[in-house]
Amino acid sequence: MTGWTEKDSESLVAPNAKIAPGIESVTLTMKNGTFHAGSVKQETTEELVLNLPDEGFLTLRKSDIMHRQRGLSGMPEGFGQSLSERDLRDLLEFLGILK
Repeated sequence: MTGWTEKDSESLVAPNAKIAPGIESVTLTMKNGTFHAGSVKQETTEELVLNLPDEGFLTLRKSDIMHRQRGLSGMPEGFGQSLSERDLRDLLEFLGILK
């Protein structure tokens, strides 16, 4: 398997353990009472850029955020255990090609 590591396979077995930068989803409650949910595309000490499903990119001041909750991975928990050993190996090999 080229390009795919043991650490990468962890995302199949425990998908919420660590979510890769650029695809982490969050739900935000803003100080003005509005809510936003999307994937984090960029973050600095002062700003957070979200990719919202319908609206596209939205830049928010972090000082305007009242509450931030990390979302779950798009990969369902236990997905890796639902595959046979051969299917899991084939999936990892295929994903290694995509990297």
